[in-house]
Amino acid sequence: MQEILGAGELGRIWDGSAGLRWLQASILRARGRLDEARRMLEERLGRQNVGLVSTARSRALLAEIQLDLGDAAAAAETAAAAVEESGEELIARVVALRILAAALVSAGKAADAEATIRDELSLLDEADWDVEKIRALGVLAKTLDAQRRHDEAAEALDRARALLAEQPAGTDPSALESSLLG
Repeated sequence: MQEILGAGELGRIWDGSAGLRWLQASILRARGRLDEARRMLEERLGRQNVGLVSTARSRALLAEIQLDLGDAAAAAETAAAAVEESGEELIARVVALRILAAALVSAGKAADAEATIRDELSLLDEADWDVEKIRALGVLAKTLDAQRRHDEAAEALDRARALLAEQPAGTDPSALESSLLG
């Protein structure tokens, strides 16, 4: 990344972009440096000037980090803002909807979470983004479980596991499996 940032005009374009901020915060999150990742995104989400990562996607990541840190109320507020900001940008919207639903169920608002995650799943109906469908079905199962609708939750998990089984050979399913258990 430092090579990109030091590359004259190219570096100036990338510096401060939402894509680079998102990537840096994602790396920090993966390394367990959640507070640092949160501060980076709270300081500045970046601007959409290069790549496919918008400020809405960066805001959704911030919400996910807030949720990781146990602040469901802040995560719900941030994720709702990311959904609003995403507009017609499908990738940012579906990710933000999943994080919003997860935050809502963590905040004890399972019915609202269910409506939100079903919105995401309806957007994914025609898509071939199986990884996101698996994650969304995991959140749906949690929302149904929280409402004591355990049979429906089990059906959602079965659908997620069936999609997981269809993934190409060589795919490491461990991260997705842990999201279903989580």
